[in-house]
Amino acid sequence: MSSFAEDVFAINPNITAENDVLDVGFDVVKKALGLKSARYYFWYHEDFPSDLINEYFWLQQQKEVA
Repeated sequence: MSSFAEDVFAINPNITAENDVLDVGFDVVKKALGLKSARYYFWYHEDFPSDLINEYFWLQQQKEVA
């Protein structure tokens, strides 16, 4: 099972803007859990958006190191 950030990274490993990560991430979460859950995670869960962005950019750094 992969994280949502890994799923976003699999779709596009070259995103440079945080808002673009969130846009793709919202679609990924919506497909996995449904619209209501996606809204909760992105609009009400205070840590989820920043955690998603941080993990996504960490994955990018790991790709560059390897």
